[in-house]
Amino acid sequence: TALVLVLLASLHGGDAQTTERTTFRQYYFCQSGELEGFSCQGLADVTTCGAGNACIEDLYIDECGNGYRMQLEECDDGNMVTGDGCSGNCTIELGWQCAGATDREPDTCDVVCGDGRQLDSG
Repeated sequence: TALVLVLLASLHGGDAQTTERTTFRQYYFCQSGELEGFSCQGLADVTTCGAGNACIEDLYIDECGNGYRMQLEECDDGNMVTGDGCSGNCTIELGWQCAGATDREPDTCDVVCGDGRQLDSG
């Protein structure tokens, strides 16, 4: 199934293809060196990946719960647990706020104080 979806994404010029919890998108990544697999700015980016390393265009499988928030996710705290601020489908839960995520670090979620709700942040 995954192979078919990757091929579909390729045929559609990089448009996102979404399954239940997985989104296939076209992104730019460092091809080699210390930052291999990390995101970069585009094919013309010659600084992000380090000297002598290339920034390439490739498909990325963005799975909810992997700890990397991408464009279609409100949050991604690195798990599929509901009740910790970031739901099992990567949406911010009512009474919580999530922040801190990058393409390399997961979100941290905290209870919003003073909103009239009583929640336990663990």
